[in-house]
Amino acid sequence: SFLLYLRGVSGSTRQFVGHLAGAIAFLILGMMVKPSIAVLPVLVLLADVLLFREHRRWGRVLAFQSLSFLVLGSIIALTLNMAIGQAVKSDLNFSPQTHLILFFDLYRYFLKLIFFPLNLNAFYLIPVRETAPLWMIAVYVFSFCLLAWGLVHVIKRLYTKQNLNPRTSLGIWGIAVYLVGLFPFTNVLPRGIYLADRYEYLASLGFCTSAAVFLMAMKNPAWKMPVAALTLLLFAALCIHRVPVWKDSPTLWADIDSKRNISPSAHHRVMADAYAFDGRWQQALKEYERAGIETIRDPDTLLRVSNVSQSAGRDDLAVSVIEKILRENPAHIPAMSGLLVLHIRKKEYGLAEKRLRGFRERMPAPLTKDFTELIELDKNGDIESARETYLRVQAALGKLRNNVQG
Repeated sequence: SFLLYLRGVSGSTRQFVGHLAGAIAFLILGMMVKPSIAVLPVLVLLADVLLFREHRRWGRVLAFQSLSFLVLGSIIALTLNMAIGQAVKSDLNFSPQTHLILFFDLYRYFLKLIFFPLNLNAFYLIPVRETAPLWMIAVYVFSFCLLAWGLVHVIKRLYTKQNLNPRTSLGIWGIAVYLVGLFPFTNVLPRGIYLADRYEYLASLGFCTSAAVFLMAMKNPAWKMPVAALTLLLFAALCIHRVPVWKDSPTLWADIDSKRNISPSAHHRVMADAYAFDGRWQQALKEYERAGIETIRDPDTLLRVSNVSQSAGRDDLAVSVIEKILRENPAHIPAMSGLLVLHIRKKEYGLAEKRLRGFRERMPAPLTKDFTELIELDKNGDIESARETYLRVQAALGKLRNNVQG
């Protein structure tokens, strides 16, 4: 998206229109892959202001920015729940002071991670501080003001035609890319996981740009290549060291749990979910059993145990787990539905009808009607119609879950 914009913005009107359409199309594709790409228009604008100011037609800059924000706003509005998922927690209510301290703490930790990428983890559980020492807040505020002043000073010099080394402009742009790229992950929206390696992905481009500018600015040319090579080797070694950890979901979560304070039972549940994510149902069930299925009280976790049990061929355990859910949560509709689907799958139509009669007072009437139809269709061998009805049941359950979460 960025490259197409750069190639088209200084060309003919026809070139600009074609490249602009391509840039917007790739921006849309980028949002489908990783919503954090929403900061791209700001990074492009900073490049226009800091790097390409003498060759810009500002009407075209405005056209790209306007279209970009229109597209991004529309995508975010249409896919907010999907794009953000369960990462944002509306119930994480911090005081303004706590929110501000966490904002600065996250930036500090991100800097630590990118300068010293040691003992990396998929996510970090850093403490949320209600207060911080006065000197620390003063350092935070001073650093922020210094960065803001530096950016304004550079822009002022550029536009008053004072001499400024192009490398300096590029270094400033790299710093801005790093800070802006991290901005969505500074708890502007309260997030369940405040800090993770993957939040550095886009921002690291700015860091690498600034590092390259620093290396090129070294006075002694003989030192440039050795220092650059050493830097690349150090980071490459750390990356290669991390590659095996990302081999599969269980390996990743085993690494995560080794670096955080977690009880053995909680660890086994995490590993069970990881094995289930990889479709390794027998190992997932063993981990749930090691965690102690009888100690689990959360109905949604128990429902996952039931689903894993079915996939592992343990229908008897799946039934007993769902019955446990319903004893403690008689109105748990997903559990009722799961039990009915299990009986239908096993062709136990009489038992499914008996269960459905017992659930009739606690289950919404449209869902009861759908299950009555599903039993009859499956019993008569009308697989295609049964599949359509099953999908309708799943959609209804999804809406119920969303309403409960809302």
